[in-house]
Amino acid sequence: MQDSVVQYIVGDLQKAVIFSGRSRRAEYWWYLLFYMIVTGLLSAIDRVVSVPGFIQWLITAGLWIPTLSTGWRRMHDVGKPGGFILIPIYSLILALTAGDVGTNAYGPDPKA
Repeated sequence: MQDSVVQYIVGDLQKAVIFSGRSRRAEYWWYLLFYMIVTGLLSAIDRVVSVPGFIQWLITAGLWIPTLSTGWRRMHDVGKPGGFILIPIYSLILALTAGDVGTNAYGPDPKA
C-alpha cells in the first residue's frame, strides 16, 4: 500500500526524538515541505499581528528537533552518520540520493 503525505508527516512528528533508524527520501522531503509551509504561513501571520516574529519563532523552535531527527535518519538511509545533515551542500546532495537498498548499518530498508 502506498504511504500518504499525511502518514509521512505524522510519522516524523511521532518520531520527533528518535535519531536511530532510517527515513525514506519521500518522508524527508514531504516533512521538509510541511515545515516550510507552516513557517511561511506563520511568518505571514506574524506580519499581521502586533508581535512580529514571536509565533513563527515559537513553532520553529518546537519543530526544530523533529526536523533535525528526520534529517538525521535520512543521512542514515544513505549509509552516512546522522551528523552529515549539518554539512550544508553535502547534506543536500545526500538528501537527494536514493537510500541504500536492503539493510545497512543503521537498520532495515524503510521501503521494504
